[in-house]
Amino acid sequence: MLLTTSHAYPAQIPEAARVRIQQLFGAADWASLTWCVAIVVLFHVVLTRTRWGLHTISVGGNLIGATEAGIRANRIKIGNFMIASMLGALILAELQNGFNLIGVSANPFQLILGSAILLSMIANQYLSRLRRTGGA
Repeated sequence: MLLTTSHAYPAQIPEAARVRIQQLFGAADWASLTWCVAIVVLFHVVLTRTRWGLHTISVGGNLIGATEAGIRANRIKIGNFMIASMLGALILAELQNGFNLIGVSANPFQLILGSAILLSMIANQYLSRLRRTGGA
């Protein structure tokens, strides 16, 4: 309903709303780099200093060895998929917000998003078939 009433274009942000906090969360030139570095540092610390991180590295490196060592590999995999999906949703939300702020209509964005999902599903099916046949 919102897309219909706004003709799929964003509402203008008043000048009074553009303050320091907006620059910190994305309006400044350096904000994207700062957020990327912060996320990389956070995941580095989590993956190298926590039990969950060490279990993740173990499961990724040697699934059978990690399972024999008592690590619940399925639990680690599910947790990692959940985290990856949340990060993917955050990235897509930021991408849509960026397109919205530069004035790109929301309708083509949904078309591009659907095409990207379809392409990734086709690539996943192709790669899993390739893995099963041994790459030949």
